[in-house]
Amino acid sequence: MLELAGDYSTENGRADIDISDRAFDFVRSIRVYHVKFEARKEKDYCGEIDSTQVGTYGVQGGFSWRGYSARGVPSYVMPPVKGCPEGSRIRAVGVEWKDYEGNTGSELIYY
Repeated sequence: MLELAGDYSTENGRADIDISDRAFDFVRSIRVYHVKFEARKEKDYCGEIDSTQVGTYGVQGGFSWRGYSARGVPSYVMPPVKGCPEGSRIRAVGVEWKDYEGNTGSELIYY
């Protein structure tokens, strides 16, 4: 499969065929959430460390990461955070997509 995918992409991972048509929106629908979040109740404040990122595919299939808030990820990745959860720590990768027929799916891996 990797060899076949290599036939249709450049060295930087972008498609070397035109996939800008709406027929390829399923590629651009893919979202990868890399969550690294920790919250700790300190004496009089909540200490949070959040290095969460979201990865998306561009018009021609180029993949990129950008900073994102763990509090904004879908609830299948991380339940909504309320207040300052004592000793809360999560490291996970969640992937969601919509296929060419419009069906949605997702997968989640904690590590």
